[in-house]
Amino acid sequence: MNSVVPTGLYSGPLGRTDRAVADAERILYDEAEGNAEVWTPVRVEEFWRTEIRARLRRDKDVVFLTWGGPGSGKSTANLYLMSLIDETFTPKTLPDRIAFRPGHVPKLYETTPRYGCASIDEAVSSGLMATDHFSKEQKELVELINLIRAKNVALFIAIPDAGDLAKSFRARRADYRMDIEETPKGPVGWIGRRVRGRKFFLDDGSWLGFSDDKNANPFTWPNLRTTGDPKLRALWDAYLPLKEFNMNQRVTQLSKRMNRKDRKSSRQDDGEDE
Repeated sequence: MNSVVPTGLYSGPLGRTDRAVADAERILYDEAEGNAEVWTPVRVEEFWRTEIRARLRRDKDVVFLTWGGPGSGKSTANLYLMSLIDETFTPKTLPDRIAFRPGHVPKLYETTPRYGCASIDEAVSSGLMATDHFSKEQKELVELINLIRAKNVALFIAIPDAGDLAKSFRARRADYRMDIEETPKGPVGWIGRRVRGRKFFLDDGSWLGFSDDKNANPFTWPNLRTTGDPKLRALWDAYLPLKEFNMNQRVTQLSKRMNRKDRKSSRQDDGEDE
């Protein structure tokens, strides 16, 4: 595979032909009806890396949803995929490529190069959850996501549960999904791509619209906390302090808000007693 050092805000060349992508798609989607051979982890990695890089360069959208239980590995799976796809995603650029709060999302557009990768943390993706009426802030978040993906950026979004995702976003904006299953050997992600003209449903009957051949594409990734790969470990060491800092900030904000509410309630109770 040819390797070219990227310059400026550009994540590097494709390095693979579209024919290789077409062959992989034929194997996975045209011939896989639950009886396809189980791919090796390396083959699965190369398939998704090649497909997503090629899709970006064909001016196609890449919005990637990752969901699973708390601590299932959503964030680390996204970090690993981003490192495979984007040569410019490094520990140095990581702080500008992940939005831990809604106010961080605009910087993803400003700092992520064309054909690069960016990520929206689970704390931010709550703005994409289903509600009776979209608030102004939710509409702005969706608009920002549309602008980011229009820049040929692969956007990875961690969400708690696909069933809670707003139908309009699930149906029109998401191109890929990875459903993480926790197993005795560690987490496994089942990756699916949107399939036009065929319908797939969640257990509750909600239309998801993704292929779901679990025999063809089980995806696994290293434990970034304990990996012996210095490059991957450096990504984790850059990510964890940011995650903890933003979690602590959020706890502080919630504590202040709850204390204000308690004080207001106490004053009201004192007034009633008088």
